[in-house]
Amino acid sequence: MALNPNPKYVTRDYTMEDEAMLERAQLFHDMAVDDLAEIGADFPFMNAAALATFQTKIDNGNAVMKDEQVVASQKVYSQDVQTAMDAGVLALEDVYVYVELAYANDTARRNAFGQSQFSVARNDEQKLPDLMEQVFDFANSEPYKTALQAKGLTDGAITDLPELAQNIRSKNALQEKAKRGRPVATQDRVGLYNDIWASMKVLNICTRKTFRNNAVKLDNYNMYPSAADEATVFILRVLQKSDGAPIAGATGTLQNAPAMAAKTTDAQGEARWQSPNLPDALNVLVQVSGKPDVSITDFGVLEGQSNTLVVEVE
Repeated sequence: MALNPNPKYVTRDYTMEDEAMLERAQLFHDMAVDDLAEIGADFPFMNAAALATFQTKIDNGNAVMKDEQVVASQKVYSQDVQTAMDAGVLALEDVYVYVELAYANDTARRNAFGQSQFSVARNDEQKLPDLMEQVFDFANSEPYKTALQAKGLTDGAITDLPELAQNIRSKNALQEKAKRGRPVATQDRVGLYNDIWASMKVLNICTRKTFRNNAVKLDNYNMYPSAADEATVFILRVLQKSDGAPIAGATGTLQNAPAMAAKTTDAQGEARWQSPNLPDALNVLVQVSGKPDVSITDFGVLEGQSNTLVVEVE
């Protein structure tokens, strides 16, 4: 194995895309849950607790914000700040029109409204709201208010200033919080992914013994999928017919896929199966406590794709 020329730079131990690796890790986990009795008989350390730890690693990997997501998020915050700044600049420009009309020959009074500071403050997230509040204090007090309103300035234009100033501060605070809330660094994220990959390798090694005489199972636990090994996903979603609310704790059984264990729906009303060997048409039994069973026959499944069945319960 070639040495890493830069030990501070963590490289991926795998060659597929990150998201594809995470999807395959989830497939490994879900298959191992179904095969746990057989695998655990050969390898006692491979138990429910080990698979729970593996699932936590996968969940953490999926929860990490990708680099491009960080950039996109910060871009949104920057746009929000700029929109608030533009509204503040426009509001001040309007007020300054009336200040010039009311005090055309009084430079001192125009400066009291901060006109000389405006060219700098208009591009500064800190100085602009301060200037807007300074202008509000003058424009909302006498004799300035009467003089400005005599030229046409409205109460609304005056009272909007502190609200617009606060909006700039709020949007800027969110932007700064996003900048300070440092996401997981790329190298830390890759290290986390490599740990998931290492767990997959352990399963791969174990299943080579457990399923040495089962070619289909061995193929399922290959580190890299073959062209014919694209996982098919089936998602059962159980809802209340009356209001569409998800039903947690419903049991879903794939009656014509006996190798796939029955599962219960989560808080979103969903249960998920993932395997390269799902039938082309599924017979699904849905059981909800206190409700009549619901049977769905011949639900068409597209190979290598995600398929969702929505069942509404009375």
